[in-house]
Amino acid sequence: MAPPASGYSLSSSAHQIHPTPPEAKLSRFPLLPIEIRLNIYQHCTCFILLQLASTSSQLHKEINSHPSIIRASRGFQAAKDDDPQSWQALTVNHVGFISNLCDMRVWMKGKRVHCWPCNRGSTRTTFDGFHPYAMQLQYRCGCGSRKWMVKDEFTRPRPSIDSTKFTGQNW
Repeated sequence: MAPPASGYSLSSSAHQIHPTPPEAKLSRFPLLPIEIRLNIYQHCTCFILLQLASTSSQLHKEINSHPSIIRASRGFQAAKDDDPQSWQALTVNHVGFISNLCDMRVWMKGKRVHCWPCNRGSTRTTFDGFHPYAMQLQYRCGCGSRKWMVKDEFTRPRPSIDSTKFTGQNW
């Protein structure tokens, strides 16, 4: 039975109305010949390879079966627990730096930072746009009292925002 035109379906077990999930559009990227995909991977940064590897099990196996491509990618940094003889899998620990502002925006999304003016401890940062005159990203604290600019190259990402990478200017 097709879902109603309203976009809602009735769950018979719980008798509740739930939104019908939108149909996922399948990418045609996995349909490309393997030779073309491998050539594309050679031009990707380590961060992009990590994103691609997390999209499907097919791409995860494919990317991780070519560690030479991963190790040669821009931004790759060997993790402390890497065994040079055997490759396990690409992880976030292999991302040594991000130099693309769009990738940096994805990386920084939802990170937490200590806001000294409001002293709220860790607050979630929100993307505030690209700086109009420089290659920088702008973020602001959840309280709105403080803004930061992230430089155009972000070295060795960490689980939380490294305050030394910010100019710390209030606007």
